Amino acid sequence: MIHSMTAFARQEHQTEWGLLIWEIRSINHRYLECAFKLPESFAEVELGLREIIKRRLQRGKVDVSLRVKTDKTADAKLKLNDALLDQLISLNQNVQQRIGERAMINTMHLLSWPNVIQQAEVDLGAIKLEAMTAFELALTQLIAMRQREGKALLEFIEQRLIAIEQAVQQVRVHLPQVVLNQRTRIQTKLAEVVANFDTERLEQEMVLFVQRMDVEEELNRLETHVQEVRHTLNEGGPQGRRLDFLMQELNREANTLGAKAGDSAITNIAISLKVFIEQMREQVQNIE
Repeated sequence: MIHSMTAFARQEHQTEWGLLIWEIRSINHRYLECAFKLPESFAEVELGLREIIKRRLQRGKVDVSLRVKTDKTADAKLKLNDALLDQLISLNQNVQQRIGERAMINTMHLLSWPNVIQQAEVDLGAIKLEAMTAFELALTQLIAMRQREGKALLEFIEQRLIAIEQAVQQVRVHLPQVVLNQRTRIQTKLAEVVANFDTERLEQEMVLFVQRMDVEEELNRLETHVQEVRHTLNEGGPQGRRLDFLMQELNREANTLGAKAGDSAITNIAISLKVFIEQMREQVQNIE
């Protein structure tokens, strides 16, 4: 399966203390490059995130961001500082024993004592584990989109490969007529120079022309490269660099065909070939 490098994923994960929102964007890049935008309290998970991405992606510039929306009701959860409260009660009993008088403890006075009531601590370790799980889900979503985009690229490239094959066939069909037209032109020119032109000279000129117009090798290479592109696409996996190289080879043969063309029709076909190849090359840049 061919994968595109262009994709986006967003994953929300609700916890009892708030909402985690992961966003992952990837675009084409020669290598795998990752950038993270994380809250300061989550900075230490970056290394783990990098390892996960390296295991599942080969190429692309990947931007990862995490936003945390804390639940206000979770922030409002309070707890008693049991150790401090026990100390206050113990001190109160000690004072009562010393003065020989027993007095009722005022509960509100105890609760208003600094640090007796504290905000409930959040288990950051558990939160980070949940965050990593949510990130894996977001990354899976991103890869699924890269697969869908890769399928679309595969269809686009196959259409251009078919167009190249059709163009090559047009050249093959048109070549005999090109040779015949050139023979006629040479005959006419020689007839203008001498009344009885040299037939042997004509044949020599025709041999030279046919040699210059011999594009069979270029046509064969174009067909070979087309088949190699198909094979590479069907093989799947990270094939972007190889496909880019094949685009260069296709373009080289199209250029040579256009340079050898002694006919406007073949020149136009060569131009069309270069257009098809350039369209593919642009899309190949997005393949992993």
